[in-house]
Amino acid sequence: MRIAFVNPPPLASKQLVEAEDCCWGVKGLHILPAMLLACASEAKRAGHEVAFFDLGIDHPPALRPFAAELVVYPLAWQYHREVDAAMQTICGRVPRLVLAVPPGYAPDYARLDPPPFAVAYSEPEFVCAHLPTDRAGLGAWRKSAPGIISPDGTSDRLPNCMAQLGPVDWSLVPPAYWQKYTIAIYQVTRGCPYRCGFCVWGGSTVTDRTFKTRPAKQVAADLQALRPLFVNHHDRPGALYLLSSQLTTSLSWLREFAALMGDHPFTYQSNVNLREMTKERVTLLEQSGMTAASAGLEAFTDPMLAKLGKPWTAKEALRGALLLEHSSIPLVGLHLRTGFGETDAEVRASIATAEAWYDAGIRRTKFNLGPIVHYAGTDIATNPPYELLDVPVNGASCYRMKHPPVAAWREFVAVTREFGWYVDKGILPLKAAVEVEAGV
Repeated sequence: MRIAFVNPPPLASKQLVEAEDCCWGVKGLHILPAMLLACASEAKRAGHEVAFFDLGIDHPPALRPFAAELVVYPLAWQYHREVDAAMQTICGRVPRLVLAVPPGYAPDYARLDPPPFAVAYSEPEFVCAHLPTDRAGLGAWRKSAPGIISPDGTSDRLPNCMAQLGPVDWSLVPPAYWQKYTIAIYQVTRGCPYRCGFCVWGGSTVTDRTFKTRPAKQVAADLQALRPLFVNHHDRPGALYLLSSQLTTSLSWLREFAALMGDHPFTYQSNVNLREMTKERVTLLEQSGMTAASAGLEAFTDPMLAKLGKPWTAKEALRGALLLEHSSIPLVGLHLRTGFGETDAEVRASIATAEAWYDAGIRRTKFNLGPIVHYAGTDIATNPPYELLDVPVNGASCYRMKHPPVAAWREFVAVTREFGWYVDKGILPLKAAVEVEAGV
């Protein structure tokens, strides 16, 4: 079967939508997509005739000569209506298979008008690898395939397949595209060993939360094949992001990966776990090419960490943060969250902890503060212990805590600014939520 894997066109605002397994948003830069290319690679390995199109670079007529019998594309929640409307026009009568980002919104995507042929909510690469050999078999496939939602109903979710995937076929990317991509994403893991209630991996109520990693040998080989295609088309090196809930969980994996990347590694950014940090892990990250590390600190005190489902203490997090602080990794960013049931007293207690972190030597680390969105399909959205407020984005529901302790968070922001830590405007969406509630 001829299958077109399509990165959708820009929004009316000219922004490009990023839609990955657990990451979505809008960018002003062209991003080489990880999930879509992995799905295309699996379909090609299964014997399908496959083509990859990026409509942020190409124009829709580029699809016509291929005469696709099925079109596969991702939808990201806050932008799904505009993107799907554009793709309906582009696809015409050709069946549409949607990759749901995040997976909890697959039922909403299945109810679009007109609905797509099917929506993959679980292990999209496996779904694409097991499509029928010809278009005539699509109807029967839809009635029995796991991991999808369609007019025929919802099928069972699939077990995490990340460790079983084959290599990414970079030859699917047209040569003219490479010079346009500023960022390349490559997915290393899926799922999470931790159970943070707000996370679409660890806190998922709809997908397999089991943490699995692609083999280090395969990751290194894929990156070594990507490097000349991606880097050689730019005057300066492009940015590589390794999508992973935790790149540090398996010490044996990290040792093998660092050794395989060699003396001239492909520099990258990725996510680490503060509790897992050791001197050896930091050294291996440096040797493997990490230039920017991010970590989900999320909160500064033990009671706040417990509300989020974090299975570590603030003391353990500080130990890991100090190891990164004194490493040769030039950029270190820690995420902090608001709007998860915290009280004024808890936020003010976190100010005291922040002061202790500063006294302990945290200087160059930066902190990014933002409100938790209660995404469908997560524990925190399924059973929120407080009242929620819908603050729509592009007409899509965006649920947040209705009464966050805004005054206390302003005090927290003032302290982090004083320390030179604060780098994000995450307090503004929080303030906007309160103003919407008040009718401002």
